[in-house]
Amino acid sequence: MSIKADYPEALYNMAGMYHMTERYDRALSYYQKAVTVNPQFPEALNNMAATLNILGKYGEAVDCCNKAIEIRPNYSEPFNNMGNAYKALGKLGAAIACYEKSMTMAEECAEVLCNLANALQEKGELDEAIANYEKAIKLNPSYGKAYNNFGTALRSKRKLKEAELNFRQSITLLPNDAEAYHNLGNVCYDKGDFGSAASWYDKAISINSGSVQTLINRGIIYQETCESDRALDCFNKALELDPQNSKAHSHMVHELYHRCEWRRIDDLNATIDKWTERELAKGNRPNEMPFLSLIRTADPLANFRVAERWSQEISKNIIGNKGSVKFNHERPNSKKITIGYLSNNFRNHPTSHLISDIFDLHDRNRFAINAYSYGEDDNSLYRENIKQQCDAFVDLRNSIHKDAAQHIFNDQVDILVDLVGYMRGNRLEICAYRPAPVQVRWLGLAGTTGAMFFDYIISDNTVIPDHHAIYYSEKLVHMPNCYQVNSKPLKKTGRKFSRSNSGLPEGVFVYCCFCSNYKIDPVIFKIWMNILKSVPESVLWLLKSNSIVEENLKREASKCGINPERLVFAEKMVKADHLERIKLADLGLDTRIVNGAATTSDSLFSCVPVIALKGKHFASRMAASIIKAVGLNDLVTENLSDYKELAITLGKNPEKYDAIQKRLKANLILEPLFDTSRFVGGLEKAYTKMWERYLCGKKPEMIRVGDNH
Repeated sequence: MSIKADYPEALYNMAGMYHMTERYDRALSYYQKAVTVNPQFPEALNNMAATLNILGKYGEAVDCCNKAIEIRPNYSEPFNNMGNAYKALGKLGAAIACYEKSMTMAEECAEVLCNLANALQEKGELDEAIANYEKAIKLNPSYGKAYNNFGTALRSKRKLKEAELNFRQSITLLPNDAEAYHNLGNVCYDKGDFGSAASWYDKAISINSGSVQTLINRGIIYQETCESDRALDCFNKALELDPQNSKAHSHMVHELYHRCEWRRIDDLNATIDKWTERELAKGNRPNEMPFLSLIRTADPLANFRVAERWSQEISKNIIGNKGSVKFNHERPNSKKITIGYLSNNFRNHPTSHLISDIFDLHDRNRFAINAYSYGEDDNSLYRENIKQQCDAFVDLRNSIHKDAAQHIFNDQVDILVDLVGYMRGNRLEICAYRPAPVQVRWLGLAGTTGAMFFDYIISDNTVIPDHHAIYYSEKLVHMPNCYQVNSKPLKKTGRKFSRSNSGLPEGVFVYCCFCSNYKIDPVIFKIWMNILKSVPESVLWLLKSNSIVEENLKREASKCGINPERLVFAEKMVKADHLERIKLADLGLDTRIVNGAATTSDSLFSCVPVIALKGKHFASRMAASIIKAVGLNDLVTENLSDYKELAITLGKNPEKYDAIQKRLKANLILEPLFDTSRFVGGLEKAYTKMWERYLCGKKPEMIRVGDNH
């Protein structure tokens, strides 16, 4: 087609045709020709800015908008396009100002209102964003994208029912919009409805198979439903589309650990190290999760740096939120100290197994005890027990972070104790609002959060020796014996177990490890196989999570020259039954980088001794602390050679083994590990010292709790 070179309107119209057919480079070329012929052509400058935005040339788009506005100061559309450019550049304040300026020059426009709402939402000003989405939809009830974006704001407010309705309306109006299906999947995931979430993600992928984030989210659902092969398939597809996607990479590595699939671990970990270091150097939050960092490396400095950046990101988002609040923590010093325990695991979960007795044992003359739950109600005996023992049990599942923090503040909680850290489903944002004057980390994550919004971490001198304090943002609270509390089982089993009905051979030495499979690494597994070689006919009893783990570990055993039949896999079962079944084992072998915690104390409670290797960070020193607290220090080793030799000695020498087991049986009563009242007494001393320092206006400092038993 021939276009007259000095006819700007024709050039402008030609550019518009190319823009409509998504040939943006050609459109830009003709807009440039039009304004070259007529530099005083504001419409061409404005539309050229819109094209530049699509092409990612945001600085040039701003320049075009300014030129258009200079020519026609009351022209509203360039302000909208300039707002879009500033938003893409992360300059949200400038973007909001542009959208607001655009609306002063023309009648309210649904598109501009929606753009304004998008910027407000990204800035964290959710109430204002919601108000503008509502205006946009009122002006244009058929505006599908507005419903979708409105839904994301409502989801951020944890108004999940309303969010779901808006995503469904968006899908009705835009049935081929993959983003709305993806977002609907996110809401279902938030509700714990993994089946529905999977269906919506699948629909989104059928429309847009190139959505990396949807593939990652679908993979996470497969992880939740223990469909490991399909999870890996999703992460691999995401990485094929975006080889530099460190989020997909991190989730894939996490899944490989759960599968005990070690062939690629070293190379993949090297890649994560490189990407994590790159992001930390830029001052960014890496996609490596703090918990994955603890699994991958026993370096407390590396763990701290990752956790610190995650916490800084949370704090930045909270502080940058216009709706943020600053709580006044003035308190009278004559009342009881109110302790608030915060968790998503007040249910049939290892955390509740450990803490179920502490609520009733707290001294109600000095303490009021509240529990704040944001996890599922599984109607379990554990949840009901905790509810009955607390002065108040508050369900915060449907509260947004700020409202949850407000509720805790309104209850005048003095010391808030987070029991989750960076474990699955955490809501550390609640703590980031600082709803209590003193905030404490305990259990959950076996390491630092790197957060300035926690004052203390409950520990002991074994899991965090004094010289490791530099790797913790929290001040250390050294309990006298062990950081971990233990509660008695809520019920006993009526089942009887024997080796024959548990798949174990009679008359042989049975080593066991009932830790989650991700805790098994190739180094410790090779040591275990050397132990089996040295103790003829002995077997290793492991927890079975899926057939893939069993296949992988049996293959690794064969490589080490061990008959794979000497690995016996135990099905998961309820706590009471498991505690009875453990008694069939002779000796527990602890893992290396992430120790058994509740699993270690379970074995000891069932009178099965456990050998541990004391490592270099909290997670690799937990078992050492637990074993010492039952008076069996000689079962804690300092290196792999001693670990192996001790396991072999006890497996081959019945007299030495019997002496150890006899001591353990006596120590279950004599030593502090299972003395819950004694532990709670020490914990209350710690709380009292924390509170006294606060009332005196003193900053948190390290606390050592004496044992007056």
